[in-house]
Amino acid sequence: MLDDWQSSPVVGNLLPAAITALLAGAKKQAVLAVDSWQNVQASIGMVTSAAHDATPSTQSEPVLVSTDSSAQAPSSGRIQGTVSTVSSTRMPQAAQQLLKQLVDISHWMTNSAKKGPFAKMLFPDQCVVKKTLAELSAFQLPNQTNRLALMFDPLDHEVPFTFGLEIFERSHKTKPHTHAVSHELFFILAGDGIGFCDGDSFPVAAGDVVVFPPTSLHGIDNGPNTKMYCLELMLPNDMFAEFVRQGQPTGKLQADDMCIMIAQGCASG
Repeated sequence: MLDDWQSSPVVGNLLPAAITALLAGAKKQAVLAVDSWQNVQASIGMVTSAAHDATPSTQSEPVLVSTDSSAQAPSSGRIQGTVSTVSSTRMPQAAQQLLKQLVDISHWMTNSAKKGPFAKMLFPDQCVVKKTLAELSAFQLPNQTNRLALMFDPLDHEVPFTFGLEIFERSHKTKPHTHAVSHELFFILAGDGIGFCDGDSFPVAAGDVVVFPPTSLHGIDNGPNTKMYCLELMLPNDMFAEFVRQGQPTGKLQADDMCIMIAQGCASG
């Protein structure tokens, strides 16, 4: 019976991925937390259903009910309702053990999330930190002449996207590239240039918004006259923040950047 459960889709595919993501302590894994948390709760229902569908009642054993009340968070009522329903039926021992592990993991996540790195993703009612342009740190992208001042990204703020202020130097040329699963959005704040996507090109200027879909071959080039400033959003992150941080740190925004963006730091006269 245990061999049957180990070869089932729940145990063989969904559960290991969920547990791996849940227990990964590295901040770069934090973006997976919401999906993993939802997977665990979905798995509880799947295990319960699969146990009754896959096993004759004549081979079942009493259900194991978790008695660790100290591990139950106030928001875990739906999970406890599932466990209470299951406790009035009968399930194979392997399913009982798997269900208990899932419930314990979900309790652990619920109790620890508000104090841990997953808090802002699992509990969106909590405020995200406020930032100003003056405190942003910028990176020159690897082998390119554009800079990205990161505002929010998964590595520092546990959000599923990367958002920042991108600055294209004069005559910047973007190497055509793609993103496997992400949409990339540019809101042009100042300057003008040429965008291209899958062989088509078009002018872009202040006030324009451009969205490049996943798998498209795209980029934006800047002209020779002025810098171009854009708000840039990558959703989901798809390792973009990690790529940006591989570039050369350039420190805070320059005085002329602050002058153009918010009319601060402008040279007199």
